[in-house]
Amino acid sequence: MDISFCRRIDTLKFPSRHTGDTHLCLPSARVKAPGRTSTLYHYVRNSFMTSRPTVLLVPGYTNSGPQHWQSLWQRAHPEYRRVEQDDWDAPDVASWVSALDREVRAAPSPVVLVAHSLGCITIAHWSARTPYAASRVVAALLVAPADVERADAPDVLKPFGPIPLGPLPFRTVVVASTTDETVALDRAQRFAAAWNAEFVNVGDAGHINTAAGFGAWLGGERLLDSMLEDHATHFNLQSRSERDSLVYEITNSEYSPRIDVCAATPDDLDPIMGIVHACIDRMRADAIDQWDEVYPNRTSFEQDLTEGTLWVAREGETCRGVMVLNERQDAEYNTVPWRYRHGPILVVHRLAVDPAVQGRRIASQLMDFAEAYAETHAFAAIRLDAFGDSSRAVRLYKKRDYRIAGEVRFRKGIFKLFEKCIAGC
Repeated sequence: MDISFCRRIDTLKFPSRHTGDTHLCLPSARVKAPGRTSTLYHYVRNSFMTSRPTVLLVPGYTNSGPQHWQSLWQRAHPEYRRVEQDDWDAPDVASWVSALDREVRAAPSPVVLVAHSLGCITIAHWSARTPYAASRVVAALLVAPADVERADAPDVLKPFGPIPLGPLPFRTVVVASTTDETVALDRAQRFAAAWNAEFVNVGDAGHINTAAGFGAWLGGERLLDSMLEDHATHFNLQSRSERDSLVYEITNSEYSPRIDVCAATPDDLDPIMGIVHACIDRMRADAIDQWDEVYPNRTSFEQDLTEGTLWVAREGETCRGVMVLNERQDAEYNTVPWRYRHGPILVVHRLAVDPAVQGRRIASQLMDFAEAYAETHAFAAIRLDAFGDSSRAVRLYKKRDYRIAGEVRFRKGIFKLFEKCIAGC
């Protein structure tokens, strides 16, 4: 991931496969929304549901052209299928829903839907009319859902209203932009909430199509990859009580809470300092002499807030984590033989997660956001440092394919410097 930028939540890229005035609120690609009977961990035993999903592309009005990311994905993955409509220029609800249904039923395995624009609304109509939707579809990635009810919507699209707003019976991620002329951000957020979906705000990204400058959209493809991986995690459980028990175990171990990564506000400063102080206490308890009363301090975060580079991870209304994204590199960085030197560099600073919720992939979701932000803002690479004795952070960055460029000494000791190519390295 919303994966939405709440600063103004603006632009995003999804790296694990799984964007300012850029507001971006970004939830993990692995998030399971509370209360959902999700297929994220599909608890059935038959061979159909445990086989590798079929990716079904669902284009919108006038179809997706040859340079649209849907078409580029299909060329790169010939096994992906595509819904073909009889008339792309004069869409008919019943006809479009019928075409989608035929493709879903013809799929040889559970389906992951990947829709754009009017294709998203078609899926909402199909789900509302299809009692077996949850038995055939395991997930849906809905990008830039067209608001056919808006006053300036083309007349040809208005028959697709009213938009069905019932919960979708499969895991759903809605991706939207702050500058999409076809759907206002608050409307896209309303759709996501009604559909019981995770929300990704990619910021200033237009209609997330070719006209907005999107080519293969690697961030979106990574998000899709993560959804496919999540389907592979399934369990042969027979009863609802067994499923509930397993969900409890996941919640307390590898389960990711629903997180929004948003631009910080002045009201976040006190919670941020609370997290920092809790982290300092945990570090000291673990004999890690990294942060203290000198750094990071409130003045630093206030400056970050003023510069618009301070981001927080929220679970509901609660601040769970914090990080800073800017282009500022300490002088010590100049002493390291970086591999990726060309193009603008995004630097991650002061990433922290409340110790009370560590181990629930919140740091990973923050890094998902950072990498998405870097991609959508045309950064070539990301750099960051980790305290030499902070094995948790070092493991996180290595797992995400960051390479160690070297080591430097800061006030508190030896730090490892990491880098990762984002584009064009």
